[in-house]
Amino acid sequence: MNFDDTLDNARKFGAAAAASLSRYGIAPTPAAYAVWYTYHAGHIPDLVSAIATIIAAGNGPTDGDCESLFGRFLSGTAEAKVVEDTSFALQEALDIAVSALRDASEEANDYADILNKTSAALKSSSLSSVPLHDIISALARRTAKTVTHNLQLQGRLQDSATELQTMRSTLASVHLEANTDGLTGVANRRRFDTVLRNEIARAGAENHPFSLIIADVDHFKMFNDTHGHTVGDQVLRSVAGLLTSLVREGDTVARYGGEEFAIILPGISVEQAAATAERLRASVASRKIIQRGSGTPVGSVTMSFGIAEYRGTETAHSLIERADRALYAAKAGNRNIVCGVNR
Repeated sequence: MNFDDTLDNARKFGAAAAASLSRYGIAPTPAAYAVWYTYHAGHIPDLVSAIATIIAAGNGPTDGDCESLFGRFLSGTAEAKVVEDTSFALQEALDIAVSALRDASEEANDYADILNKTSAALKSSSLSSVPLHDIISALARRTAKTVTHNLQLQGRLQDSATELQTMRSTLASVHLEANTDGLTGVANRRRFDTVLRNEIARAGAENHPFSLIIADVDHFKMFNDTHGHTVGDQVLRSVAGLLTSLVREGDTVARYGGEEFAIILPGISVEQAAATAERLRASVASRKIIQRGSGTPVGSVTMSFGIAEYRGTETAHSLIERADRALYAAKAGNRNIVCGVNR
């Protein structure tokens, strides 16, 4: 799920989700709401396709389908818990806002009724029987009451807006945590898979090129065994930070697993990716590693890089496999080199 939606979009997607739940007779549970919100927002293409397939089959999504879809696409443990808690809190905040607006409508109607009656009295011949200052005093009292009520309403709506903003921030934080590698701070495998799917979809729709780099820290196990896991973790964090600092803002650096990193480069050919990888390789090799705490130099590390440019009809698995083959070729040689796979 994408929790960076604007408030207007959140309202729009939320209303569409509620309408779909009603249309298909689905119980409005937090999980079902999250599934349909995500569907209408289009944040997870695979979820959208899965629902489209169910609808096309003619049976219509069921409560069980929603539970299954939530489990497949949205059920990270921490994220799912926050989604559930926040869904209830969201409903509560909306109930408060709706109640405040209903009260405002009733107050406005009452005030309009007073004004209409006063206007009628002023136009009638009975005006002389009612002192003008009494009419003005009554209007002043009623106006003061309406102003006080509106100030209270403003406060209630402001509280609701603050609560909604807090929920949005909470969801955004959990979403970020669920897509970030805990050790290095770069994207995790889950985020990598999502970005790669999106880039493949974009390439198909817009004929937009992109390339993939898979890189591996050379002899990392030996380095770990020699200097210890604490220093090894420091190396991985340092490498991740260096890679991130040297790529473009729209590129995605992810920890692919262990000492492997993957970099998705939108709009980049294999030749351009090779130049980027060479710059990264040279920067990593030149970086001296100092053990934190003791300040003891522990040498340096190198990385091998494999590159592949996306082919218009291939799957994510095929692209990763080709980049992996290029990486294996680099490691089978002298290591600390860049190997690319032509289109």
